[in-house]
Amino acid sequence: MSVRILRALKKAASPIVLNSLGRFLIRYRYVIERKPAVFLKSPNAELKASLDLVLAHYLQAHPTGHFVQIGAFDGVMQDPLVRFVQQYRWKGILVEPQPDVFQRLQSHYQRETQLQLVQAAIGHTNGIRPFYRVRRDAGLPEWTQMVASFDRSLVLRHKGLIPDIEDVVEEIPVMCLTFGALLEQGGFSTCDLLQIDAEGFDYEIIKMVDFSKMKPAIINYEHIHLNPDDHEDSLTLLAGHGYRLAVADARDTIAYRLND
Repeated sequence: MSVRILRALKKAASPIVLNSLGRFLIRYRYVIERKPAVFLKSPNAELKASLDLVLAHYLQAHPTGHFVQIGAFDGVMQDPLVRFVQQYRWKGILVEPQPDVFQRLQSHYQRETQLQLVQAAIGHTNGIRPFYRVRRDAGLPEWTQMVASFDRSLVLRHKGLIPDIEDVVEEIPVMCLTFGALLEQGGFSTCDLLQIDAEGFDYEIIKMVDFSKMKPAIINYEHIHLNPDDHEDSLTLLAGHGYRLAVADARDTIAYRLND
């Protein structure tokens, strides 16, 4: 909170109000900060951290490498890595559990022979587990195929966008691998980039990474479906392992080990 704002508040508010405001900000993890007027009038003018920006910096010193993408979907829709994969041809393991979507992923990357495509989800144990998604015969827009999770209640949270979602959710069995089993199966001992889009399971996957053996230089994960405490814990965990962190937008968090 700037000195100017503090002085203005002291003049306008009583000590009781100021103390209450301070407790509120601390409790709900808010800060008051001054921004240049141009950023308020033209938000797009403000330069912020993004996966593209971090990758551009990393690629200057590491033009070749390895990546793991968990929740690859079809390799096209809202995919943050497709241009990177096609341009730099890093070796990668791409994981997608839904069988029909996995077929599209195979078709899209059929010429990228450096990639390993795995039809599975990442779980705490190897084996079959129920998975919830929107039925394909429901006549809904294509983007609804991305609404899929181990957590049925998370799927149902999309009721505001899909009013009758309770009637169109189906359960399918999917194969699960632990993160360690995935790396072993793919012959990876480490990776430069870990991309996670696991519909609320992202923090669980981060906790599966054995940071004593491997520290991906970049971890990009979706936080929009995490509760605030889990998101906070994920940031604390990664900061403890030497990562610099940026909440890139309303959906994603980027962790970057600059020393690497």
